Amino acid sequence: MSDRIYLQHPTDDDSVAIPVGFSWMAFLFGPVWAFSRGLHLIGGAMIIVAIPVTILSAALPPLGFLIGIVIAALYGAKANEWHKLVLLRAGYWAL
Repeated sequence: MSDRIYLQHPTDDDSVAIPVGFSWMAFLFGPVWAFSRGLHLIGGAMIIVAIPVTILSAALPPLGFLIGIVIAALYGAKANEWHKLVLLRAGYWAL
């Protein structure tokens, strides 16, 4: 996974390299990954989604586990796109 998108802030020399593709860190750590990247709304949404999935896992363990894995896979698949979108809205430019 060597493909990356590079973004730079227009006023300072801050540049960010965002990997393209699946994010294993977002898959494994969901909300922690989101908050560490400054994606506070997405991290909060992940926590809100986790509550009913946890309740479902307690009531119906196989189904809850399967739904949890599917949701985590969605987080992993979309995480880098979300990170890029938030940075572009914050004024970063693609290099």
